[in-house]
Amino acid sequence: MVPPTPTETFPLHWQTIAEEQDGVITVAEIAYRRIERRYGLPAAQRQAAVDLDGRRYLDVWYAPWRVWVEIDGAAHRESRQWWDDLARQNLGVLDDRLVLRFPTWLLRQDPQHVAALVKLALHQRGRIPDSALRR
Repeated sequence: MVPPTPTETFPLHWQTIAEEQDGVITVAEIAYRRIERRYGLPAAQRQAAVDLDGRRYLDVWYAPWRVWVEIDGAAHRESRQWWDDLARQNLGVLDDRLVLRFPTWLLRQDPQHVAALVKLALHQRGRIPDSALRR
């Protein structure tokens, strides 16, 4: 009998490592990555620096369309974190970035709604769906 490989024994562990190498660093960002895959959204850049000193990062950044998705977990309710989020969003708006914000629970409770809003934002910013390109 052949022993199982690590990916057969610990698929979630290896999947999590692969996600982390792709810039996904929180459970909520893993949930969002699954939404991208399930609903045919393009793969976005993760943890993109938004300011020159590298203190603020975007959770999800669709650079070609200047669409930014921010995922707000429980830590975002603390006043300093909230201000940091607002400051980062202010910089983004001033730089013509379309910002969509979603609470973590919505990623799990209504992923279809999240995907629909992101698809609409990308479309408004000029994204042509892959299915339209195949015609």
